[in-house]
Amino acid sequence: MKKSLIFIVLFFVMFFANHTQAQLDWVSWSSVQLNYKAGEKFTVKLKPIWRQKNDLSEYDNTSIDVILSYKINKQWSVDINNRHWFLPKDGDDREFWFFDLNHKIPLSSKFVFSNKLRYHLGVDWNREDTDFLRWLSKISWKTGKKINPFIGWDFFYRFPDDYVFARLRYKVGATATLSNRTKLTVEYWRQFSLTDKFNEPEANFLVVNCSYNLN
Repeated sequence: MKKSLIFIVLFFVMFFANHTQAQLDWVSWSSVQLNYKAGEKFTVKLKPIWRQKNDLSEYDNTSIDVILSYKINKQWSVDINNRHWFLPKDGDDREFWFFDLNHKIPLSSKFVFSNKLRYHLGVDWNREDTDFLRWLSKISWKTGKKINPFIGWDFFYRFPDDYVFARLRYKVGATATLSNRTKLTVEYWRQFSLTDKFNEPEANFLVVNCSYNLN
């Protein structure tokens, strides 16, 4: 019970701390993720994402992730993720590649510490996109029930043209097991700039993902 209270308090501290600052936009990322196990080690994932902006009142854009995951062992895995953006308002599309090295380790019987080192490659098609080296971490609480909360963070380091920590997202959320094959994850992200050198976007994110295992 005390641990549940800690997670709830952390959420409300971050939520109300945000509202003491200047008003920031609320945006949402909503997605459905299909997972297909292509053997013992490989998993293929398809994940379309729908985004809203201006306090969730206006459509922003859509993208689709195509992900190939390889499980090395119980603790290590690697991902290759292609994200194609559809930007009709901007007159062109956009392309990202994510190359991930993942590691997770149990801190106890109840808590798991996960880390992801990501090379974020922005493909320069009709625009110049920044490349980042990112560190994503998460502490998950295994409650033994159908809802498991977590907290985390995501650091963005700009390179190779610039070498600076540019932005940070901190996260709080929970994953609910709806069935043997279906999970629902709901998160709050707060993104803010770490530098005055660039115009890094700041916003509140509501992120919802429903994943389904095809086999």
